[in-house]
Amino acid sequence: WDEIFKGDALSLVAKSHRPLIARWLKWAVLIHDLREALAKYTCIGVIGLVNSGKSQLVNTLFKVQTLVGTTKKTRTTVPFMYNMDGCVDGLDVIDFPGVDDKDDSVPGLAKILLSLAQVVIFVVDYRRISTDAAKQWLCKLKEEEVPNLVCLTHADRLYADLIPKDKSETLEPTGFKQRQIGRELQQLQEEVGFHPSRSVGFYCFHQEPDSAITMESLREVNIFGPKDVGDWLVSTFKKLDQTDLADNMQKFIDGQE
Repeated sequence: WDEIFKGDALSLVAKSHRPLIARWLKWAVLIHDLREALAKYTCIGVIGLVNSGKSQLVNTLFKVQTLVGTTKKTRTTVPFMYNMDGCVDGLDVIDFPGVDDKDDSVPGLAKILLSLAQVVIFVVDYRRISTDAAKQWLCKLKEEEVPNLVCLTHADRLYADLIPKDKSETLEPTGFKQRQIGRELQQLQEEVGFHPSRSVGFYCFHQEPDSAITMESLREVNIFGPKDVGDWLVSTFKKLDQTDLADNMQKFIDGQE
């Protein structure tokens, strides 16, 4: 450190603070390189709270290997950028670390990275939408005025609550579940706040293999999955007059089917 920054103001930084400063310097270089690299690409930012399903969405929708889990060893603690050329030409995806991470430097980095994204997917467990971190970032997205999709995840648990635990009880019809979930969504939409560039919905990005709840049954009550996020992206790209990118994204989705 002393040799590299000899004669510079950074040479005066206390040794205890140098690791943090070094980290920020590396990030600054990374962000500069990202800006240069992303100049010719449309960038999607996948942002959200810790363990809400961000990486699961990126993994499932874009077929890239991400860190998925609930422990520090398996969850995303640094940003990852994926260039989708060869799958969706002209597209980059940034998988952000959780913006409510215990590492105080993460939210600041996320705000800088947000400036690189033309489209944002905000992922949050529907039971945590009232947290200070969620509210703060919803306001931040409103200020940025970028097209954003708010995915209220783990909604399969909301559906499961409507299924009788006692098999002898009468199973409520699909229409009843739709109304119940619709009312819940309306309440949460009011909490999220309306904005012309914002869409809000219930989502489920992961189901256990032995789950009795199918994606088809969830869609019947307007709880959506990764493919529906892809459809939203196609629609958004068209609205942004990026028809080639929309076509590439649609072909990629169709190819997965």
